[in-house]
Amino acid sequence: MTHLIKKLQVTVLIIVFSVTALLGCQILNKAPAPTITKAPKGTEPIADLPITYELLGHYRWRLVSATDSDNQTITELSRPGFPVVANFGYRFNDEYHVGFSSDCNGVGGPYTLTPDHILLIGSGPQTMMGCGPKREAAEDKIRALEQSSRSQLTLTQLANSNIDNPSLPYYLLTQVMATGETLIWKNSALIDK
Repeated sequence: MTHLIKKLQVTVLIIVFSVTALLGCQILNKAPAPTITKAPKGTEPIADLPITYELLGHYRWRLVSATDSDNQTITELSRPGFPVVANFGYRFNDEYHVGFSSDCNGVGGPYTLTPDHILLIGSGPQTMMGCGPKREAAEDKIRALEQSSRSQLTLTQLANSNIDNPSLPYYLLTQVMATGETLIWKNSALIDK
């Protein structure tokens, strides 16, 4: 008799587990399927855009990141309160010129942009006002990097708003120097003079 009771108990347990499993499957099948969300169309960055003299000259470019060949931050170019900007928008003696500044002295020179986005910058004059050690260090570093230099440019457009001016497109211009440093510039509106 005990053998029959044990067999009956095992059968009841099997039935209970089977019913529970079936009910669980039905509940799981009624649960909404997980959704995989993608970024809304048009919000993905657009990379490797064409770079022209006109595009470079249409904006003022503010340095937002500077790293050396070991991917370490270049301290002289990364201090808050000492922004470094580039202006590609002027011509002199039928040459395109670029100027770099940290809101005190200016340095720059003539430049050439090749069809494969190689930027070649020559040497030009520099102003020499006293601006304080941190600002002068930034200007000395940008001069050392940019004058008589060769670099590869790439342009990326981001879909979100340009914080400087929401009506402007939001571009990041990446400049990889032949010596290994990487500078990333963000566009802003030109300042009317």
